[in-house]
Amino acid sequence: LLAVAASAAQAVSQGQSESFGAGLAGWGAGLAHPQPPLVLSGGGPGGAADAFLQAVSFGGLGAGSRLVLLAGDAWDGDYVAAGITSLRLDLNNQGNNDLAIRLMFLGPAGSALSADAFSLPAGSGWRSHGFSLAPSALIGSNVADTLAGVTELRLMHAPGTVFPPEAVAGVLGVDNVTAVPEPGSALLLLLGAAGLGAVRRQRLVASLSGA
Repeated sequence: LLAVAASAAQAVSQGQSESFGAGLAGWGAGLAHPQPPLVLSGGGPGGAADAFLQAVSFGGLGAGSRLVLLAGDAWDGDYVAAGITSLRLDLNNQGNNDLAIRLMFLGPAGSALSADAFSLPAGSGWRSHGFSLAPSALIGSNVADTLAGVTELRLMHAPGTVFPPEAVAGVLGVDNVTAVPEPGSALLLLLGAAGLGAVRRQRLVASLSGA
């Protein structure tokens, strides 16, 4: 019960994942974008029946020139308290230009940007990548405090570490966005689940014996 209450308070939680099977889940590209992201019903990393999110950008100037995705509210919250050490995504460059993908976290304390971009060549096919949230893997004046109060998560094409990022004509597929817990926390969760299972089995045996 305490774990559930804590997760609700901090929004983002260990192990949470978005596979877009139920739609956009709050993901978007800003109100001014002329072609918002959409969910395609098949063609994801899981095959013909696997839904995924597709985002496009047009290059040049003006709205829609940059490839930037805004995550849904479920990805806001306290990443530090949640014990999340990385975000893993399946990504597919479906366009004709190479992409350099970074994450950017925003909050009252400032911003934190992936120090290293994940390179996706044109026509890459689906590739899985984990973006580390370690302080050494992020650029920002107050990384820890930013991660402790994230109010917006962005996924974007950004060859450099300047903001706003460069414009590009691109098509990007996104799927299976997952919050990866630190190893110790994951072990505790597994042990807790195993303990609950053992207690239930003991109660069931006792109940049957009494009958």
